Amino acid sequence: MADVASYFVPFDLDTGGGTQYIVGMSPRGEASGGSLPIYNAPVALVDNTVNPTVGGVAVFPMVFDGATWDRMLGDQTDGLLVNLGTNNDVTTELPAAATLSDALANPTAPAVGSHLMGYDRVNDDWTRVAGIVDGEAVGALNAGFLQIGTDGTNYQAVLTDATGALQVDVLSGGGSPPAPTNPVNDSQTGVAVAVATPTDIDGLDDDNRKLAWIDVWASVAWKGEVFTVDNAVESSRKGVTGGPPMTSVQYIPLHEDFIQVGATAGVDSFRLKVTNLDDNLPADFHVVFHYND
Repeated sequence: MADVASYFVPFDLDTGGGTQYIVGMSPRGEASGGSLPIYNAPVALVDNTVNPTVGGVAVFPMVFDGATWDRMLGDQTDGLLVNLGTNNDVTTELPAAATLSDALANPTAPAVGSHLMGYDRVNDDWTRVAGIVDGEAVGALNAGFLQIGTDGTNYQAVLTDATGALQVDVLSGGGSPPAPTNPVNDSQTGVAVAVATPTDIDGLDDDNRKLAWIDVWASVAWKGEVFTVDNAVESSRKGVTGGPPMTSVQYIPLHEDFIQVGATAGVDSFRLKVTNLDDNLPADFHVVFHYND
C-alpha cells in the first residue's frame, strides 16, 4: 500500500498480480475475498419501506407514520402536498362555516367570520350590531337607556309601570304598611288639668302596637312628652311636642317603628304627659292615639 498521504492510494483488488488505483474515493473494503462494495444494491422507492440504510440509491424525502416510512407527496404544480385530514393526525382549528344572522347562539371561538355582535340580556342571545356608518356603530336611539341598580351584591333593572312611571320601594322592604286592625285609634280626655302639673293621659291597654301619630287639642298653651308604658312601667321619653291654646296639633314619629309597645301581662300603652302652661286657668285636653299593628 502506498503512503496514505499521497493522492493515489494503491489497492490489490483481486487475487491476481498488479496494483489498481482508485482516484478521489474512500471505498470500504471487506475482510474476506477481493470484493469491494462501493454502493448498496438499488431498491425501488415504495411506501411502507422499513428504515432506509444510509447510502441509498436516491435521496428521497420520507416521513415516519409511527410504524413505517412513507414517501412525501407532491406534484409539479403545487409542490409539496400536506394532508390536513385525520390520516396524519392533523385536525383543523376552525369550526364549520355558518351563515351570520341575528339571534345566534353564543358563538364558538374562533369564529369562521369576523362578526361584530352584542349580547341581548332580555332574550338571552347574540345579535348583530346594527348599522356601521363611517366606522361607527349606530345604536337604536328609540330604545333608550337601561337603568340598573344594585342591592349591594347584584345589579338589577330599575322597574317602571306600563306608562314608564318609576316604581320605588321603601327601604323597609317595599309595598304599603300593613293594614292596622281594630281599634285603629282611641280617644282620651283630660279635664281641669292643674297649672304647671304634669298629668298622664294614656291610651288603651293593648299589645303589639306601633304609634302612627297623636292628635292633641288643649284649651291653654301646653307642653307634651311622649312615653310608652311596658308591663306597667314608664319608658324613657320618646318625643316632645306642644302648642298654643285652642289649636289642634299632631305629633308624628319619624318612623312607625320608632315608638311601639310589646305584649306583657301588665299594662302596655302609649302615654302623653301634658303640662298646663297657663298662669292661672286649669286646662282641658282632648287626645286621640292612632295605631298601626
